[in-house]
Amino acid sequence: MIEIAKYHGKRGYAIIEGIGLIEHMHGWTISTSRDKADASEQCQEWHDSLVGQGIWSGSLSAWYDGANVGKFYDVVNSTSSKDVYIYPVKTDMTKYFYGDAWVDFDLAGPVDANVDISGTLSGTGQLLESGF
Repeated sequence: MIEIAKYHGKRGYAIIEGIGLIEHMHGWTISTSRDKADASEQCQEWHDSLVGQGIWSGSLSAWYDGANVGKFYDVVNSTSSKDVYIYPVKTDMTKYFYGDAWVDFDLAGPVDANVDISGTLSGTGQLLESGF
């Protein structure tokens, strides 16, 4: 029987070139997809699609850290994409996703919640994985 590894989200973390380890992180996402062109013809009962280029994106969120805000600002204003590493679990550093991405960030300070930094990743090139 194959053993299935289960990870709790609380153990994940991310490293972004120019920022380093994202401190006080409380969430991340990765999304991948491929372009699909409709290749359907008349008299077909079902659509037919052709697959094109792949794309990936992601996001992360962290509680406010004054040191991180300045680093995020510098990375956003950089003229080059940055290396991104996302680890689902800190206790197994052999399993991670990585790629180059453009980084954007939002800073939010609602009256009824903690100040939050949200980063958006726009992948450039392939998202790779290691150890899975």
